[in-house]
Amino acid sequence: MRKTKGIVLIVLIAIVTSCNFEKKTEISQWRGPDRNGIYPEKDLLTEWPSEGPELLWKYEDLGIGHATASVTKNQVFATGTIDSISYIFSFDLEGTLLWKKNIG
Repeated sequence: MRKTKGIVLIVLIAIVTSCNFEKKTEISQWRGPDRNGIYPEKDLLTEWPSEGPELLWKYEDLGIGHATASVTKNQVFATGTIDSISYIFSFDLEGTLLWKKNIG
């Protein structure tokens, strides 16, 4: 019985160590994973189409301010100022507002 358990354990270890686990990097920090402006994506366009990229969605009630949106695998974050109050906004990837919080 012990010999069988040992063989099963060795086989499981062999299977796990032979699997190729691809590391997916979610880039949610400024200027990419190494903060150097170099991104690991492949097969990107080298030139924009004459009509530009397709607009997927927009939100017009952010108020004033200038900031870059931060994008994760399932949310988009942006900031804006409305009536002298700054907010952070969270959207799903379809542009639906999930929440808006006062940040001071």
